[in-house]
Amino acid sequence: NPVPEAVIKDCIQELKPFTYIFFGYYFSIRFTPSQKSTLKLNLVIASICVFIDVTFFRNGGSTYFFELPLEIGMICFSYALLYYFLSDRSKKDTIVCCMILVLGLTCTRTKYYGEFLLFMFMLFAIKRKLKVSFKYIVMIGLIVIAIYYIAITKFVFYFIESDTAARSVLYRYMPTMLIDYFPFGTGLGSYASHVSGEFYSPLYYKYGLDGYYGMSPTYYSFIADTYFPVLAEFGILGIILFVWFWYRRIKEILILGDYNLKYYKCGLLIIGMVTIESVAGPVFVMSWGFIPLITLGFICREGRPFVRYRRLTHEKDKNLNVPDCSK
Repeated sequence: NPVPEAVIKDCIQELKPFTYIFFGYYFSIRFTPSQKSTLKLNLVIASICVFIDVTFFRNGGSTYFFELPLEIGMICFSYALLYYFLSDRSKKDTIVCCMILVLGLTCTRTKYYGEFLLFMFMLFAIKRKLKVSFKYIVMIGLIVIAIYYIAITKFVFYFIESDTAARSVLYRYMPTMLIDYFPFGTGLGSYASHVSGEFYSPLYYKYGLDGYYGMSPTYYSFIADTYFPVLAEFGILGIILFVWFWYRRIKEILILGDYNLKYYKCGLLIIGMVTIESVAGPVFVMSWGFIPLITLGFICREGRPFVRYRRLTHEKDKNLNVPDCSK
């Protein structure tokens, strides 16, 4: 984008979720039992307030506190996630966590239904670290099938049947942007971000995207209706760095399955939520992602020492097994 203000604003927006993660990752915050109890009580009170709001102050898709159904689903997912993260996994904590999640169903969002099923699967089906076994293959297959049938109507509408839906257009032109602007991308504030509509990007004129509904200079409400296409701003090199970043985080989560099952499950939940939301929503760069992403930082920090220990142990074992060729 040729407007400096657009570049600065988009830079801040794209860095925001990584700032949340690294805050939790590098600041050694430990909660005492008393602090955990206080935080859990606050989460319960906040959830009761959400229940009152969606029950008595609902007007269509909005309420007194929430303008969009998205906000209801995300806040309930975040509350349930943080409550479980702080819990000792007792029966009472599990029930409270489920009640918060059920409250989120009032948002009537397809993506939240998928996240709800994923959360239930993690709560009740995962008793140990996931391994390749017939039992887990069947359970994961059933979850995938359930999410498929819940989301298939919306997916077909946005990505297959509709050639004019903004989400479909953004994904369809993403490869073109990556090829035409190889390897560094289109640049900040230029494609699939809110700033690219606020400070209207010349790229939309160049590729004829300004005529699609929700992507015009006067009405750009759907121009940032997803997340993954915005990676075209950073090009192939940016996508490689993005994948590398998440590979490191997933590695830290997976290793926790051998040491802390609760953190392991929370980490997988957050990765699942980010993936589901990013396919057809910009939650990753919105303030609603604050609680899950900073919690992800806490979790990955716990996994980092084990990754280092495994690597050092592996190198030590490898060195011990090296034959002495000097004799």
